[in-house]
Amino acid sequence: MTSLLWILGALMAISALALMWQQRATKKLVARARAERDVTPLVDGIARLQDRARPTAFDVAARQLWNADERALAVSFIRGAASYLPWARAAQYWIKHAQEVEPQLTRDAFDPEFLETIYQPRVAQQCGSFG
Repeated sequence: MTSLLWILGALMAISALALMWQQRATKKLVARARAERDVTPLVDGIARLQDRARPTAFDVAARQLWNADERALAVSFIRGAASYLPWARAAQYWIKHAQEVEPQLTRDAFDPEFLETIYQPRVAQQCGSFG
């Protein structure tokens, strides 16, 4: 029993370290996107993650861009990265939030095909401020 607890503890520690590493890598990609005014490497970074890691990284990146008042970059990022995780509540939340707060930017970035294939209003309505 003690061995099992030790193994579970070790697995939890490894998972926590992996999450911290992923968030640090995402923050670096956000900084790069802001400096270069290009979200392509950030979107590519999200796309390379495992499915279960994408929503958190997506939320972290979108929130950092949004809170830094980089709304055009945030909308561009949301548009590019949402196609890699349309099933994620975080993606649905950010699409909805961006449309509500920045309608002009999203009108230009979220074309009808994107909204028809990616956006799920029913799911977005269920999401709170943290997706």
